[in-house]
Amino acid sequence: MSGTSTPQDPVLPEGHDAARRDEPTGAARRGRTPRPLGTHFPPGSEPGPSDKKSRRGKMAALIPVSALLVVLAGAVIGGYAAANHLTGNIRRIPNVFHGISGEPVMPAATRRSMTILLAGSDIRSATRTTGAGARSVPFQPGLQRSDVLMLVHIDANRHQVSFISIPRDSWVDVPGQGMMKINAALSLGGPSLMIKTVENLTHVLINHYAVLDFQGFESLVRALGGVAVKVAQPTRTGGVEFRQGLNELSPAGALAYVRQRDGLPLGDLSRIQRQQNLIRAILTKVAAARVLTSPVRIYELLDAFTHALSVDSTFTNAAMRSLALQLSSLRSREVTFVTAPWQGFGWRDGQAVVNLNFRQDASLWQAVRHDTVAAWAKRHPGAVTPAEPY
Repeated sequence: MSGTSTPQDPVLPEGHDAARRDEPTGAARRGRTPRPLGTHFPPGSEPGPSDKKSRRGKMAALIPVSALLVVLAGAVIGGYAAANHLTGNIRRIPNVFHGISGEPVMPAATRRSMTILLAGSDIRSATRTTGAGARSVPFQPGLQRSDVLMLVHIDANRHQVSFISIPRDSWVDVPGQGMMKINAALSLGGPSLMIKTVENLTHVLINHYAVLDFQGFESLVRALGGVAVKVAQPTRTGGVEFRQGLNELSPAGALAYVRQRDGLPLGDLSRIQRQQNLIRAILTKVAAARVLTSPVRIYELLDAFTHALSVDSTFTNAAMRSLALQLSSLRSREVTFVTAPWQGFGWRDGQAVVNLNFRQDASLWQAVRHDTVAAWAKRHPGAVTPAEPY
């Protein structure tokens, strides 16, 4: 609801709820040390080979995830003097894990893995609903659903990262509410019910929750001076045209790119691939622009990222700085983008829905639990986001 004025949730100090999640039994639950993240470039879309004699080329080959995923945008801040200022930009969401019980127990071999639930709000407010500059609350009961729903899974060995999108119209069981679209969970019960719903569906433990709204998407691209994406066929939306092949996107163009679903072959499922493709584009721009070699540029980028981000109050600044120490060895080939398999569209209770392929999904969730998503993706190439989506 554009321009709606609502009271803000209290902006709690980081770590406010940490006692529950960091206690010994909860290490099996939530407050583990974060692990590095990155992104996957399909063949043909990777940045060029690094020059062994060039420090810049080497830096471009090492992709820090925090510059990619705003969820952890503050993570790389640990090596800079402005750490406290920048991490202070991030808004904390209180009581995200309150009342959640019966959480999944991960296998012993992978209990040091970490999974973050990334939700993107589809409330089209004229002001931010995320980040320290938010003027509206990040959750408004009954007013919004999750437009982006993605698991970011970091393997226990810190060598593989997976981004797994769940279609927002997936017809699933929402605990205490019955069968409905998965994105209704946010509207009905806020982040807690969304987390419980995803855990119920996947049997994967969710360690942290993060949210970014459309205003945040736009600010990230603006900080980079635009990004480039490849498009499989010409499309148009809201006065913005996308031609086949490479497109240079302005902040407004990037917003239109990730919002469009009408005119795309698979509607919202095609939009999911665009969302993931934009993340790839952000990383590509970071590498190509040599952002990491300029303290000024990286400060400007992270300042924009952290202002656009809200996370659960147990995701502490210290945890983010710890994550930063583990970023440097992660390479693009060690990260994968996939979408949970589906078997078709349906019509339930007067609304269009996505029917998940529960048999294939069960094998995917098992792969997440056992840190074998990369191997799973090789066996299910149709679930992997292509280099040039529609």
